[in-house]
Amino acid sequence: MPRGMWRWVAETGGKDRWFARVEVKLGEWADVEQARYEMDGLQPPFWNLPLQQDYMAGVLRDPIRAEYDQATRKMMEPAILVMIGVGACVFLAVIMLAIIGGRLG
Repeated sequence: MPRGMWRWVAETGGKDRWFARVEVKLGEWADVEQARYEMDGLQPPFWNLPLQQDYMAGVLRDPIRAEYDQATRKMMEPAILVMIGVGACVFLAVIMLAIIGGRLG
């Protein structure tokens, strides 16, 4: 059964027309207009298909960039927690100094 891969819009005569890239058979692709796609009842629903740019960005991800993003995520969480802790300590120190300064002054 044919399945949709992505959708895109093309302007024809000042009018936007939506198309979908459909895999008819294994390795055989066709471009189908939105009305035909919906009339044939293909899956997934037309508006659930990703845009062509989003689909290509996901398929053609740079492995070095993906590794960098993963390492950054792993480092950021502990760094944020440390910064929260340091900020809390500084806040408490300022409050304690204000209290002690108020009692002495």
